[in-house]
Amino acid sequence: MRYIFYSFIALILVSSTVFLPVKADSREEIVNQWNYSDYHLKPEVSIGIVFIDWNQLSEDEFSTIDNYLEHTYASTVITDIGFNLKPADMGFQFQVNYEYIQTSTSYSTTFFEWMDTQMTTVPASDDLTDYDNSMVGETQKIVDAETVDEWLYSNRNSLPIEAQSCDYLLYFINSENHYDYYYNYVTELADPDTGSVFSSYMISWGGDYRSYFIDITTAPIRYEGFGESVNWINDRPLKDYPTDDLTDLLIDLAEYIDESTANLFLGAFLYYPVYKPNFRLQILLVDATSDNSVLTHPEDYIDISLFEESYRDIVPYVNWSFMYNAYDLDNESIFSEDIRTAVLDGETLDSDIFIKEGPELFPPGDLSTIPLRAIVVMFDDQGSGTDREFKYIEQFGVIGIAQKWGTIMVGMEGQLENDQTGLSLILIHEIGHFLGFRHPHDGYDEADPYPTDDTAVTDWLYDFSSTPMTYALPFRGEAAGRAFFNQLNRDVLERGHTSYIVREARRDLRYLVNKLGVHENCSELPESAYTLNDEMITLWTNFQENFYSMNYYQEGEDNDALDYALKFNSTAYELIDLLNDYKCDITESETDEPTDEPIYEETKDDASFGWISLFVAINLLTYAKRKKR
Repeated sequence: MRYIFYSFIALILVSSTVFLPVKADSREEIVNQWNYSDYHLKPEVSIGIVFIDWNQLSEDEFSTIDNYLEHTYASTVITDIGFNLKPADMGFQFQVNYEYIQTSTSYSTTFFEWMDTQMTTVPASDDLTDYDNSMVGETQKIVDAETVDEWLYSNRNSLPIEAQSCDYLLYFINSENHYDYYYNYVTELADPDTGSVFSSYMISWGGDYRSYFIDITTAPIRYEGFGESVNWINDRPLKDYPTDDLTDLLIDLAEYIDESTANLFLGAFLYYPVYKPNFRLQILLVDATSDNSVLTHPEDYIDISLFEESYRDIVPYVNWSFMYNAYDLDNESIFSEDIRTAVLDGETLDSDIFIKEGPELFPPGDLSTIPLRAIVVMFDDQGSGTDREFKYIEQFGVIGIAQKWGTIMVGMEGQLENDQTGLSLILIHEIGHFLGFRHPHDGYDEADPYPTDDTAVTDWLYDFSSTPMTYALPFRGEAAGRAFFNQLNRDVLERGHTSYIVREARRDLRYLVNKLGVHENCSELPESAYTLNDEMITLWTNFQENFYSMNYYQEGEDNDALDYALKFNSTAYELIDLLNDYKCDITESETDEPTDEPIYEETKDDASFGWISLFVAINLLTYAKRKKR
């Protein structure tokens, strides 16, 4: 598929192939260094497509797959989050180079011999018996997906050298010549609120490392509730492809690669990832039950310790705080009549009222804090068994929704007993959206490049992956999911945060030097300005090198992209502060924004320009240095 990206804004990142700054000897050279037209980082990313025991594929067939693929991906913000921000380019565009690798005979033999030791026998699943009626009453085998993922990672050094040097690895497993029985991969995960263990059958898994595997020789899987687009009719087993014409197989393999690249490895952002010194998670539980029973044991439904464990290390160098309050819906001092009416009326809860009043339910924050707000409304159970009635957000089936200021969720008093699930994993999922994470299965459509509803669900294996942002495990009641964000999540978020840190400094710096550049009568700059500018050039070069090599953040180190971005940010605002003294009586008519549209359509006057960003930058750098001691 071809991706369409909006280009209505210019960003402050730049490719090293376009902009190579050198030392400046004059005010005009400083102006020119930070006033350029191409603002993109353009890293090359290599993705190894590893075929385990697919010796029937030729070089020509690899070329056919490659021709179906996109080779350029621009990370974007998908959803309007307010502040006049529209779907936008994030400032980095990947050039993707694919390496096609077939494993050696010894590697394949070792892998399948190991798999034989991991298989266990279970009764045939309903999906399998529906697919093959002869399997009714028979058995199939399963193998733990995370164990396979770990084996592939541990044995990556046994792959051909071209695979070992790739940034990401996507494995296609072909076991046709090894097993004469049906099998599936499986995870067994416990719901953190109830301890109940759930199992999910699957044909793909990954994300704990920079890798993912897909095995379309397994037993087929269907995903109820999403029609024909997500099931084994489209994602068919290898045995259902014709052997005399591989065209359909090659097209489907290309789709799996394309979707994995766009959704798992490189990814866009649902909301704009903002980086500040403090993050505060504020949970407001609203008891809308008839007997206020939820207030008695609110901790049964939400595990605050799980949030702390899940989120503390997902954003480096920030202070985290957590607030948790529970109130009766009838508390007039907290909830307006409009909110009480919106909560109690109708089969669905209209979130519009919370968009208007939700932020007022939480204490005010400050400029250095990102508030992650969550309202959780708990209702009575109505009916029992399959006759139970549920309350949803906006539309049938939706139990949580992310808004520009936070998230709203609904739950039922008896769900711990009836469904054996709480709300902790779902709330982690929704707050993840607010940080910027999309669903791994969210795809693009040429006619609708920024889908925000069910049209975003694609037909590619339904995103079985090791992240709480998946749908396939916990969020349709099939099984419990994972509480911890994986390596692929971290890559996406760290790219977004380094982009944000550098972008803010460079946009403000460019604004100021543009002002400086139009005044020929300004006095000469002090030597310290050139010294700071030289430091910025060095930091920018180091930032680019680490960003391009995907060294985004390494705990305990100070030479990764995030650290260089923080240092660049701090140094930029030292220069901004210095240059503010050399504006030479700029008049009111000369204080317009730069010609390219800024990220936020906000206005700055000269008196306050840059100080908010400077305050945030100093706090970030101070905290980063303290963390490294």
